[in-house]
Amino acid sequence: MHGFTIVDAPRDGTLLSANEIRAIFQAFLMDIAE
Repeated sequence: MHGFTIVDAPRDGTLLSANEIRAIFQAFLMDIAE
């Protein structure tokens, strides 16, 4: 799934936590599943 980018990533380069990534990814999957 190339085209999916977390646009609002922190500017200082800090990685999102696993829970945040999972929540964003699940929301993205539910969005395209509709």
